[in-house]
Parts: sequence; structure tokens; C-alpha cells
Amino acid sequence: MRRAVFFGVLALVVMAPALVMGVGRSDSGLYNLVWASQFAAAWPADPYPRWLPDSFGGRGSPVFLFYPPMAFLMDAVLNALTLGAITTRWRLALDAWLLLWLSGVTMDLWLGRRVTAGVALAAGAGLILAPYHLLDQYWRGALAEFAAIAVLPLVLMGTEAAARSWRGVPWLGVGLALLIATHLPSAVLACVTVVPAVLWGSVPSWHKAAVAVATVRAALGGVLGIALASAYLAPALLLQDSVSFDLLWRTYYLPIPWLLTSFVVWPSLRLMSVVASLSVANLVGAIAVLAAWHGKTGPGTGLARALAAASIFAVLMLAGLIPYVWDIPLLAKVQFPWRLLGAVEVATIGALALSAARFPARSQRRVLLAMAVLSAPGVAVIANQAGGEVWTTSAWARDVRSIEAAGTPDTAEYLPRGVPREIARAFSETKSPAMPPARAVTCLPETARCERDRDGSIVLEAAFPTTVTVQTFYFPGWGARIDGGGFVAARPAPPNQVLAFDLPAGTTRFRTERIATGVEQMGAAISTVALVVTLAWLFVARRRRVTVLSAPSPFCSYSPAAAWPPHHAASARRHCALSPSWAGLLRRPPTAVRR
Repeated sequence: MRRAVFFGVLALVVMAPALVMGVGRSDSGLYNLVWASQFAAAWPADPYPRWLPDSFGGRGSPVFLFYPPMAFLMDAVLNALTLGAITTRWRLALDAWLLLWLSGVTMDLWLGRRVTAGVALAAGAGLILAPYHLLDQYWRGALAEFAAIAVLPLVLMGTEAAARSWRGVPWLGVGLALLIATHLPSAVLACVTVVPAVLWGSVPSWHKAAVAVATVRAALGGVLGIALASAYLAPALLLQDSVSFDLLWRTYYLPIPWLLTSFVVWPSLRLMSVVASLSVANLVGAIAVLAAWHGKTGPGTGLARALAAASIFAVLMLAGLIPYVWDIPLLAKVQFPWRLLGAVEVATIGALALSAARFPARSQRRVLLAMAVLSAPGVAVIANQAGGEVWTTSAWARDVRSIEAAGTPDTAEYLPRGVPREIARAFSETKSPAMPPARAVTCLPETARCERDRDGSIVLEAAFPTTVTVQTFYFPGWGARIDGGGFVAARPAPPNQVLAFDLPAGTTRFRTERIATGVEQMGAAISTVALVVTLAWLFVARRRRVTVLSAPSPFCSYSPAAAWPPHHAASARRHCALSPSWAGLLRRPPTAVRR
């Protein structure tokens, strides 16, 4: 409890400017406000609000069919708990404080079973104060990526558990599903760097059979995590042809210009100078860990080396020194390679914590001082940027109000595919496009009469079959719910790609309504089945010990603790102790099996 309070106070100090003045100007700050306010307004009446009706000046946007929802779901829960008493700008600051506190707690939980209490506390504090972590909040305003850093230690705990026991498989699945549903690019980058390192660094024995079994368990955990997240993943991956995602693959959003070795064409010299500074600092820390463990063995050896190697590998990826890696289709879609720095900071801090006992006090100070000096230029730029944003918060709030008065903006990639370029450009520049008003309803032929009623429904009176056009942007699932029964699917009306309905002659009253597409239903069904499997697995694992056929762990022994050398006994007891918490998933091999 005292440790959680410590992390809360530290996070409170870091977030004090935002908590006092509200979130300030940042790269994604405007869209955080737009999305969070609409998501919170729709929840909990809609448990998963995918469509934001007020975006694009009231024409609607399918943001959460593609964007991970977990960070905004947390914000909606907070809004409900506070009865809507906190405005969105201050509520987002409170969200950031909670996520910063949670990152310290999860880091402490992950490392607390392997290192002393003081070292685990320092590691949690180090993640709270990690420069890239704070850059995500105060510069980029990347709420989802900021939340993903807090979730990543849970994934690594589940990975360790799966490396040692079948009981850890569902925990890995749950952690991975949370990470995917929080920030998909961070999940992809973690799964090619730090997650495999933790898996193979935690294998009890490097016999081929033990490694193969651990890899199979981790693969099952990965499949389970993807299945749990399918309610989000399925539409996000399979409905991209319905929106203007081609705007995301322009030069600015491609990985190659953002590599450290592409300094001639860096899109932002200011940001990349920070990335270079932090990359070198983490590289030095990781190399120091490998040097400390050279030729030595003991508890934590494999995991510390693996984390350090993962950090070095990620920095080399970021530098562009690993050929063809950014040509892999999945990695090419993460947009910015420096998103690796979130996983790099977690890996480097973890490796340093696991190596604390191996460093003489003087060496520890030297390594930390070297990292501080190397990261100082980047930290200075972040502090300057954050300070400027804090002091211009009031002016930025006025700008936001004036922009929203002209129509709630949104990002152009969520416009329907085929929208004219001038309309996409107007929305990208937060200007009002040359379009009819959002509530306008038109009929073709013009001899028909159609209008909105006071209750929001649309009434059509026509002597001939008529096409009714409604100024809501088209997306699969939209249709007209006819009074008295029946549902007519909408089609996109060129050139603006708004809703069009082909209705018969006569008097027709209808409401526009969006229903779940087949892809959304399929994803929800897969997630439901995966949730049932996960709960059943956890129930069986709790009721029955599972025999794990693997070589004895270097940390856990079938012999009494007294058989361990004195300097290893405490670590062995701490590591092998059973506990119902996440940290207790790293259990000792069973001495008895209950059938």
C-alpha cells in the first residue's frame, strides 16, 4: 500500500501542471478531446461506442472501429464515476495521472519477485520518470501509447509465467489482449523485441525440449490474446477499404524517413534530436548490463541479458541498421520507428534492476550518470516543449473552442473512401468544407417531399420511387429503419460519400440507424468464445495443479531452501514462493500433483 502511495505522489508531482491547468497543446491533444468527450457521452448506454456522431461537423466518424478503445474506455468510466462533474480537459489530465501511477505499480509487480523491494521501487519510479514516457504525454499527447507503456509490464509478467507453466498461458493472453486493445502499434513492436526476449530469458532450461514447450505455450498465449481482442481487431483490419487510410501511408507517416540514419531527410529535426539522445542513453545502459553479467551466472542472469539484448536490438532497428526489417508489411504500418522507445525504456530499466546486485555501487553511479548525461539534451528539449505547452494552455483552450464552434473536427483518414480531396483537405486543416449542413435531407426527384420531424425521424412523401440523401458520412452498417418494420441498407452517394436510401413511392417514415456488420459480429463472437476458454482455463488451473515436464529451473529447486548458497537463498525463496497475485505466477515446480 505504501509503495502504491509513493508512486501516486510521484505521478502527482509529474502531472501537476496538467492537473492544475488542464491538458495543453500537443500533437494529438485536439483529437483526444473530441474522441474522449463523445466516447464518454455514449458510454455506458453503448458499452462499445464505435461511431462518433458529432465528428466532421455532425456527419459522424467510425473512429473506434479502427482506433484501440481501452484508454478512452478508462476515461468514460472515470466520467461515469465522477457523474460528469469534471470537464474533458481536466479529466484527460486525471487519466494521465492514473496511467502514470499504474505504470509504476505494474513495473513494481513485474520485478518485485526477482529483486529487492528498494530496487523494484526504484524501477517503478524510473518508468514514471522515463523521458519518452513523458514525451508521449506532454509533447505528443499520445494517450493510447501512453497507456500501453503501463500495460506492457503485465504482458511481460504473463510471458514469464507462460515460459514456466501452462498456468501462465491465459495470463499472457489477457495481458496481450489488453495491450492490443490499448495501442496496436505498441503491441506489434513489443512482440518483435521485448516479449520474445522475456520468453527465452525466462525458460527454466535451455534444453531443446524445454525451449520448444515454452515457445508453444507462448504461441498459444498469443493466439488467445489475439482472439480476446478480436472484437476490436477484426473490424480494424478487415474494414480498412471503407475509409481513407491511404492518407496514412504518405511519406510523412512511413518509417524510413524517421530512422536515425536518415538524418538528411528527418521530417522533424527537433523531435529526432530527442529520439537520438534517448536511444544512445538506453544503448549505453543495455551494454553496461551485458558487461556486468559477462562470464557470470546466477538468478536473473538469462532475463537480464535477454532484456539488454532486446534493448540493443530495438535501438539498432530504430537506427535502420537491421536490413529489410521495416519492409515487413506489419512493421511498415506502425508509422514511426521511435515508438520502439516505450518498450526500450521498459527493457533497459528492467535489465538494470535485475543487474543491480551485480554492479558495485561505484559502477552503478557511473552507469546512471552516463545515461543521465546522454539523455540530458533530449530531456531539455522535452522540458522546453512541455513548458511552452503548459504556458499556452489557456490560449490553446480558446483555439479549441473556436474550432469546435465551426464543427467538431476529426482526422481525415476516417473519412469515407472516395471523398473529394478538397473536402479531406478542409477537414485536415480544421476548416468547414463546402458541403450542405449536417442535418440537411434532400430528395431526387425534387417533386418528392422529405423533411425531418421534431423527433429526428425523416418523413418522405413521393409519387415515384425516390432517393433520399442524408448528410451523414457513409460506412458499412448504415441503413433506414422503417416505421412498421423493415431495414433498407444505405449506399454511398457521390461525390461526398454521404448516405443515400432508395425508397418506394408513398409515405414513408424512417430513422437512420447503424447496425453491426458481419465482420463486427464475427469479431465479437470470437472474443466471447476466447473469454469463455480463458475463464475455464483459469478455473481449472486454480483447482488443479498442472504437472510441468521441464528441466529444473535455475531459480527453483526440489531440494530444501537450505541447500542453496547463502547469497542465493533469499532470491530463490522470493522467486519460488506461491502467491495468488500476478507476481505469484512465477511458481516453483510442484513437489506433489493433485489428480
